[in-house]
Amino acid sequence: LAIDADNKPVNLPGPEAIIQLCRDAARARFSATNSNSNYLRGVPLTYESHGATAYVWVKYGPTITMGEALTQHFVAQAINGKANAAVRVPSVYLAFRSRCYGYIVMEYIDGSTCDDSDAKLVAAAVQSLIAIQGPTAAPGPVGGGPIVHRFFADWESSVTYDSVQLLEEHVNRASVPLCLALSLLHLRWIPDDDS
Repeated sequence: LAIDADNKPVNLPGPEAIIQLCRDAARARFSATNSNSNYLRGVPLTYESHGATAYVWVKYGPTITMGEALTQHFVAQAINGKANAAVRVPSVYLAFRSRCYGYIVMEYIDGSTCDDSDAKLVAAAVQSLIAIQGPTAAPGPVGGGPIVHRFFADWESSVTYDSVQLLEEHVNRASVPLCLALSLLHLRWIPDDDS
C-alpha cells in the first residue's frame, strides 16, 4: 500500500474487495452499454443502510499512478486543514497498485458542476492550489518520479527533474525545433497576400 490513512472509514473494505467491486462495476457497465466506449474511471462505495449514499470514491485504471495519489494526499492535507479554504480536496484513504492498475480510494465529496457564474470561486480555488509549496524543490509528483502531462510524448517525462531549472532548460530546448517547424508550416501553407 502506498497510502493507508489513519482517518479512513472503519467499514472500508480492503484492497482485494475494492478490486473486485471495481471489476464488477466495469462488467456491469460493459454489459449495459455492450461497448467499452464509456470508459469507467471510478466507482462509488455506498452505505446501503443509508439509502445507498456514497461515502467513498475509488478512482482506478491503468493510468492511475501512486505519484498522483501521494500528491493528492499531500494537497488534501495542506488545503483541508485551513479554516477558510476556497476548495475542498478529497482525502485519500488508500492507494495501491494491483497488476497494471492503480487504485486511489478517497473521500466522496458531493458537489455541483461549475458554470460561468462560478468564475470567481474557481479562480480563488485555483489560487489556493497554486500557492501550495511542494515538499521539495523538484517538479513532479510528491515522492518523486516522472511528470505525467500531455505536454510529454506518451504523457510522461522521459526523465525525473531535480529542479525547475532543469525542466525549463529541457522545455526550451524542445520548443526551438517545435517553433521552427510551426514557422516552416506557416510559410509553406499560408499564401501571401500578393499571390
